[in-house]
Amino acid sequence: MKLLQFELDDVTGGFTVTNNRCSTIVINSNWDKNYLNFVILHEYAHIRLHDGASTPFYRHTGTDINIPKIEREANELAMKLLIGMQDRDEIMLLTKYQITDYLGISEKLSEFITS
Repeated sequence: MKLLQFELDDVTGGFTVTNNRCSTIVINSNWDKNYLNFVILHEYAHIRLHDGASTPFYRHTGTDINIPKIEREANELAMKLLIGMQDRDEIMLLTKYQITDYLGISEKLSEFITS
């Protein structure tokens, strides 16, 4: 797996390209590092969960009520991995909303914290 950074449009955080079972994650070099950590894990989750299937770009979204199952699964795994990379003692004391603040990402992503 490779990781590349490019300047993408303002709303696109990243995407994955898979060719001959080799995946490349492309991230937006203009986005904040905290969001990029989530985007990288989101794209990694697609590779792990969805066998490198083509997926939509990760984008900043509004209050989308109908999030496709494939995106929800990737968001949930990305949040689980991102939280697992933090100091467990600190994270355990926080609410879902405090966790997203602690991680420096949108509170909207708190809905993908499953445990």
